[in-house]
Formats: sequence, structure tokens, C-alpha cells
Amino acid sequence: MNDRRNRWLLGGCGAALVAFFCFFCFCAFVLFFWSVRPPSFWEQERLQAESSQSDTSWPVGLTDASGRTWTQDDFQGRTLVLNFWASWCGPCRQELPELQRLAQAYTGQKVIVLLIDVDEPPHVVERFLRDEGITFPYTIDTDGHWQQRYHVRALPTTLVFSPSGEITARITGWRGTAYLRRAIETGIPQTR
Repeated sequence: MNDRRNRWLLGGCGAALVAFFCFFCFCAFVLFFWSVRPPSFWEQERLQAESSQSDTSWPVGLTDASGRTWTQDDFQGRTLVLNFWASWCGPCRQELPELQRLAQAYTGQKVIVLLIDVDEPPHVVERFLRDEGITFPYTIDTDGHWQQRYHVRALPTTLVFSPSGEITARITGWRGTAYLRRAIETGIPQTR
């Protein structure tokens, strides 16, 4: 009987030791991977904006579809939202109407939104914007100049510039209205 009891106690202690060892390994695993985790999405956006900030500035010289050539004086003291898009891009089709609504909400805060279409025929762009009720000034990047200048690799890509011309946010892809609102607010002085 004692032998049976001793085996039972040793078995119980062994199981407890195995459980403790598993718990210890799990905690070590979590701590290790938490300490080497990649930066959060917002940290990545900030770092990406800072890294590309040195070789980019406002799109001075951009001529929109109405024939207006944008100058530094047009941007000075205003928050600029520069959006790269295409009518065939599903996420762009989701983002543009939300961007239109957000821009109307920021009307009194000197926010300019410019659209840069990625090389589509003008009649396609005009029809899409008209059908969707999008009223922003736009241009068509036929030679890829603006995409190359701002290192655009995916659509949609949205850049937010502060009133002094620094890039405060860069969004690649459609992340939702709340995310877009926060990104725009990074460029508005009183909300930073």
C-alpha cells in the first residue's frame, strides 16, 4: 500500500514539475517574442514617413486636370492630403467616398485633397469621379513621375503633409475611416 502511495505521490509531483516546466517555457517564449516584436503599424507608418521625408516635399508643379499648376504658396499653411488611386482598384473605390466625406468635415481647417490617378484614360477617370460624386482636383500620372517621387508601390497610397511641408503620415492600402481620420489629423497643427 505504501509503495502504491509513494508511486502516486511521485507521479503527482512529476506531473506538477512537467506542468511548471511547460508554464515556464511558455512565459519565456512570450517574453522573448514580445521583446523582439516588429513595430506596430503606426510606428511603421511614422518611420516610413520619416525615411522618405528627406527626399520629398509638396507636389509643387503638379498640374491638375483643370489646368491649374499648384505652387508652394497654394500649400503653405495648409494640410495636404495626396491620394494615389485608380478606378480599377477595389480598396480605392472604398476609400475615395470616405475621403470626400472626411474632407467636408475638415472644411474650416484648411485641408486640401489632391488625387493622383495611376495612368488611366481621362474619360475613365472623369466618369468614375462624376459617378461617385468626388469633387477633388486630380491629375493623371501618365509617366509615373509622381509615383516614383513619392515611392508609391501599392494602391491606394495616401500621404498627409503638415502646413510646413513635412510628411506626417503615409497610408498604404485602405485601413478604414477612423484610421484615415487619424492620419489626416496628424497634419492639422491643433490636433497633433
